Amino acid sequence: MVINMGGAFMTDGPDLSAQSGAIAGSLAGGAFGKYVPNILMPYTGAFSGLIGDIGSSVTFEMTNDTVKELTKDKVKK
Repeated sequence: MVINMGGAFMTDGPDLSAQSGAIAGSLAGGAFGKYVPNILMPYTGAFSGLIGDIGSSVTFEMTNDTVKELTKDKVKK
């Protein structure tokens, strides 16, 4: 989570929406990557880790973008 926040700070500066998106994306993506491979293991076997990695990164990006857009609108008002 700290690495993502640092990356958001380096690219967007001390922007509340960027930091909020990084935090939410890290939590959602990390949870997906931690739990989903174990759930899929009986069905996908060795591919469960790959599916977990891809799903984790997609979840991170989607959550990050959504939170950025939601908080950007509130910060502007």
